[in-house]
Amino acid sequence: MPSPRSRRTVHAHTGWGRTAVIVAILVTAVGALVGCTVSTGGTPTVQSRAGVSAAVPGDSSSASHDSASTSGPALVNVVAADRSGNPINGFVVGQTGASWSSSTIEYCTNALGAATTGVYRCGTAADGANACWPGTGRLLCTFAPWATQLAEYRYSGSLPVLDAPRPDSFPWALELANGRRCVARSGGAWPMPPAGFEFGYSCQAGSSTSGFVFYRAGSSELYEKSDTRWTVYFGDGESMPAPVEVTTAYRPAAQ
Repeated sequence: MPSPRSRRTVHAHTGWGRTAVIVAILVTAVGALVGCTVSTGGTPTVQSRAGVSAAVPGDSSSASHDSASTSGPALVNVVAADRSGNPINGFVVGQTGASWSSSTIEYCTNALGAATTGVYRCGTAADGANACWPGTGRLLCTFAPWATQLAEYRYSGSLPVLDAPRPDSFPWALELANGRRCVARSGGAWPMPPAGFEFGYSCQAGSSTSGFVFYRAGSSELYEKSDTRWTVYFGDGESMPAPVEVTTAYRPAAQ
């Protein structure tokens, strides 16, 4: 598999298969880092073999790209809360969601497209959350990486101890070269897809739903890969989808 151009770790708030909240980033300092590092001061960073550079809120063009490989999208790990469950990196607590009982909490799974353990997907299809960061008696959750207001869910009981998420799972969210921002499918009613395809992501242009990302029926592959770019199938859900390049892929992660 071709190596992605870069991997950046974004500390910040609120996906299906192999991997939707503008990641606000306040850059105070960038030190020398080795491997995949996480700043404890809430400073988002971009890590690649080529070095480390600061990230700009919602701007994937600021990612540091590995000069040894030009294929694949930039990879962003979104961290919305610290180890104590406090919002960081521009994420804030917004609305209050439902309270979840221990019988609900015990069925939490890894967040959609999670890069690490310690981020959960909880609730039902009607009242669920794609990515939740735990604190004492509460979860701070978001639906997409570019929404900075986290919904607070109080819970009782204990969160399950989970196996590491699959590294080949579909990302939580995508940014496409056509300007669309797309979040992985997660429950709910969806229309019939075009023949030979399945729905993977719902996309927006601004605040309006504007198209979908599809993958081929019966396939576990999201991307069509070449030496220079990775593409996905994008369309309106009625006509046959066409390839569009993926510029950025997002995964939720714990600090």
